[in-house]
Amino acid sequence: MSISFVYLDEFGHIGPFMSRTAPKYNESPVFGLAGIILPEDAIRPFATRFLKLKEHLFKEEIKKSAKSPENGKRKAPQFSQPNS
Repeated sequence: MSISFVYLDEFGHIGPFMSRTAPKYNESPVFGLAGIILPEDAIRPFATRFLKLKEHLFKEEIKKSAKSPENGKRKAPQFSQPNS
């Protein structure tokens, strides 16, 4: 019997919503779910590669932060906002 692991993450914009005709707050909330299924023997190589990529892409931020790379987390909007 083989074992697989599933990693799921949600994304969305809960935004304030009043009605479609409201002058403000007229956008519908969005929600999505994404994931990956990995066999047991792929977990460690995947996690190692992911951590190395994260350390490379966020090298400057990691230097400035007191957090270790495996504990740092950023939400998607922070990637598109200057000085976030």
